[in-house]
Amino acid sequence: MCAVACNSGGSNDSSTTPTVLPGTSEPADTIAIFGNPEMSRAVLEAALDATGPGMFLMGSVSIGDGQFEPNVVPSAPSRGAKLVATPRDPEFAGRFSSAYPDTAEQPGVREAYDSVYLVALAALAANSSDPAAIRDHIVYVANSPGEPVNASPEGLTRSVELLGAGGDIDLIGASGLLDFATDEAGQSAVSKAAAEVWTIINGAYTPLETRDVDLVAEIGAENPAGTLARGEGITAPIKIGAIASTTGDDATRGTAIANAMQLAVQEINDAGGIGDQPIELTVEDDGGDPDTAADALETLVAGGAVAIIGPSTDATAYAVVGELGGDSPAPILTLAPAPEIRNAASNRVFSVAPLASMETVVLSNLAREFELEVACIIVENTASADAMSASFREAFEKKEGLWRTPVVVNPGDDPDYGAIVSGCFAS
Repeated sequence: MCAVACNSGGSNDSSTTPTVLPGTSEPADTIAIFGNPEMSRAVLEAALDATGPGMFLMGSVSIGDGQFEPNVVPSAPSRGAKLVATPRDPEFAGRFSSAYPDTAEQPGVREAYDSVYLVALAALAANSSDPAAIRDHIVYVANSPGEPVNASPEGLTRSVELLGAGGDIDLIGASGLLDFATDEAGQSAVSKAAAEVWTIINGAYTPLETRDVDLVAEIGAENPAGTLARGEGITAPIKIGAIASTTGDDATRGTAIANAMQLAVQEINDAGGIGDQPIELTVEDDGGDPDTAADALETLVAGGAVAIIGPSTDATAYAVVGELGGDSPAPILTLAPAPEIRNAASNRVFSVAPLASMETVVLSNLAREFELEVACIIVENTASADAMSASFREAFEKKEGLWRTPVVVNPGDDPDYGAIVSGCFAS
């Protein structure tokens, strides 16, 4: 959730009409990039080759696997370029690549994996497979206080000991900290992250510092501890429904997300399940279509799902949140960061991906901390990228920062990014 490089969320959604308003004509001292990972990397490489700003800003929509591995910018000079990245759990990367050697990690994979653990451990804390009880214990296992445990086989073993005895845990996911902020309407979204500041030395990304980011105060929400209410036992398999785009334009990412959920299910079941009951995962393919995603929700709820994970794109997630599966209390853990999802949600919806509005507060804060005053915004013509761009402009303006008129890039285009970057520094 941050500046140049968050590894969570992201969305391959359809193009939209971007919100483009006139900005300042002052030369930029930072570039903010909101677009798919390939576009963002191309912009960054062009900017590093140019004589330009010393800090680059990106949100979760912009970051793909291996974006900031060492020595990926051999042509870049040793200058004080500042970047910020969310630290990655290397153990998860190893487990995922071992289980699916032919599947590259994609945005949303870690959040999907974490969501399975959230549901399973909420059932364990509630000592129940009732969907309402699971819903009401997600915050309990995710938020502090409690003993920190990782979403992993080892963390599961420790969680069984603690929760089985009526204790408390603070789940740390493969995607990072999983604390949920809850607003006045009872809607919950991830609100904490760890941010790592990087610089470039001899063509390599080099970490400088790591800091925690807590946006509860910034967004005027609460970070509740949750309440433990033990049930009478887990007497049936825990049926998790998932919605992912395993066909269509987002099939590569959707398949990786489905595989990540299956990995978590296998780890939990190999350890004996939850309360001696297995996790059962059913994945419905939405093909990237909102109407299909809404129908998939109805199918999963009718099949007895006690929780729903997904979808992963803004448009499909918004359709699912608008449908909500009738009167079912089953929680929905979305993997898409669009603010519209939260605006339409009930207290059944948990945004596991950081919201654009939360990320851009961090972006603007860090930019002003480094005394940056004028941002050149390069934005892909998609709903999620435009939402993040608009949110960043609002947050940066509140911090008395200025922004130039955004440069809009259509999906699939291959423009001259060198010329675009040079234009950012022109009066």
